[in-house]
Amino acid sequence: MREFDENRFYEKLTPFFKTPIIGGLVGLPQRNDFLYVSTEEKGLRLLYRRSATSDPQKLLDKPLSGILALHDKKDLLVYKKDEDGNENYNIFQLDFSNNGKTTQITKEPIGSVAEVYWVDNETLVVVGFNEEHYYVRTLNMKGEMVEVFTTAEQVLNSHYDRKNKLIAAAVERRYTKIAIIDISTAEVKNWITQSEDSSCSFPAFSAKGQLAYICDQQVTHDELIIQASDNPEELKKFPLPGFAGFWPFDEDAIKWIDEEQLVVTVGKHGRVSLYHFYIPDAKWTEILPKDLSLNSAVVTSDSIIWTGSSFKRPQAMYKCKDGKNTKLLDMGPDVLDFSIESHWYKTYDERKIHGWLLKNPDPDAPLLVFCHGGPTYAITNSWNLYLVPFVLAGFNVFAPNFRGSTTYGSEFKDLNIGEFGRGDLEDCLYGAKAIAEYLGYKALPHIYGASHGGFLTLRALTKQPDEWLGGVAIVPIADLEEAYSLANSHYKAFLKHFFGGTPEEKRKLYREYSPINFVANLKKPLLIYHGANDSRCPVVSVRRFHEEARKLNLPVELIVAGDEGHGTKKIEGIFDEIKLSVKHLLSLQE
Repeated sequence: MREFDENRFYEKLTPFFKTPIIGGLVGLPQRNDFLYVSTEEKGLRLLYRRSATSDPQKLLDKPLSGILALHDKKDLLVYKKDEDGNENYNIFQLDFSNNGKTTQITKEPIGSVAEVYWVDNETLVVVGFNEEHYYVRTLNMKGEMVEVFTTAEQVLNSHYDRKNKLIAAAVERRYTKIAIIDISTAEVKNWITQSEDSSCSFPAFSAKGQLAYICDQQVTHDELIIQASDNPEELKKFPLPGFAGFWPFDEDAIKWIDEEQLVVTVGKHGRVSLYHFYIPDAKWTEILPKDLSLNSAVVTSDSIIWTGSSFKRPQAMYKCKDGKNTKLLDMGPDVLDFSIESHWYKTYDERKIHGWLLKNPDPDAPLLVFCHGGPTYAITNSWNLYLVPFVLAGFNVFAPNFRGSTTYGSEFKDLNIGEFGRGDLEDCLYGAKAIAEYLGYKALPHIYGASHGGFLTLRALTKQPDEWLGGVAIVPIADLEEAYSLANSHYKAFLKHFFGGTPEEKRKLYREYSPINFVANLKKPLLIYHGANDSRCPVVSVRRFHEEARKLNLPVELIVAGDEGHGTKKIEGIFDEIKLSVKHLLSLQE
């Protein structure tokens, strides 16, 4: 057992958590200013305004939970706010020309809100979901809503065409099609797809109504398609230098600069970058340096504004103009003492899997396998508030981008459909063994994960109990059948996507992959941390998992945070969560 030195922990990690982070970057091609959220003041998510040539101006003294839409002419912003992480949002308007005056627009919470667009000064288009379905609605400033479109499928991303009052919505998780919806008549004008077994997603309208979107090409690359506004049958197709976006719900993977230029978010092999594309020459130009991954980007009338980072380098903000990057804001120097290695290894079916190894300078550092959430997500070489602290606290950390991860193509992204929690878990175990052999590490590894990563942790310790020393599961799901019965429309569609149907249709699969049905196999110490208000992975099944384990005198500890949902957005909350996790994992060392 290694002793947990709390003073040493605070000494190592406090500077890291005091390093500011940037989020919520919002801008428009019609404006030369932009807004962003930063934690540079007391760790609070405060709102700032600036342009490429001006200093930042703080707009609010209170933390902001989620920026949604900036008006193209007026100093107006729409944002969302929930209660203690329950993801049931009200929508507010902020007038930052009037001393930060805020006005609640919605009369009551309207579910989870993904995107909002300004139609005119008095009307918004809202895309989101509630208990029953995904929706597109109009919302006026009196709080009156009109349903425009509903679906039982997930709406992955969308974009609004102000010129023609159309909204393009990418619908359905696997074979995604784009619905072109007229908000005036509440009618679907047409559906856009390229074939029955491909996905079309990430729609974006230009100022004159041209529609750009992405069609996946399975293994090698994706394809950018541009559809003429005056002749929908006229298509231009261009291969991407990788795969579009970072995860399925990216709202701004494509951004128009003008009618001949776009910027596109492109991922490949665990890195996300930003490319400029000039249509007449079909020329792609990478904007980011190779040692950084993209965090966010916007287009303003003056330049492209982007933020980037690496595991070791805090976020910085840049403007790109005429192909030249100029730093606008730097959150800190690259001073962290560990090395970063990119590793490929063979898994159980001979497929190659990629992951990141963050090596602690201590030759005796224990090995921790870090399982990402999503699962349609990836660990990229970027500033990570959850992963890097474990390296600073004394671990070697390996983060595999197991099957189902993004940035490796749609064929790889879909590999865990039908075996959710089996093949991806095997990839994690094979990665742990490959890295242990590489490091000469003889002991059993630890396992840690949040959301889907937490689910994998429960699966690992109940299905592979002899392969792990113990672990930590953050906001996991323990009973898939119960989760479906309690789920909102988003998570019901999520589970149907991965299991090929409802629990009634695929009961054997739901039960086979639910950790609660194998709790008796648990041997190694497990810490579970969960939010009481989690709407995605309800805490009720985790409580039952804990109760069943305690009845059998198995080593499980459960901590439930009463004011949190699916994870915490507070810096101090993340710090406390990591401290509890490190203390638990170090207690397992012999």
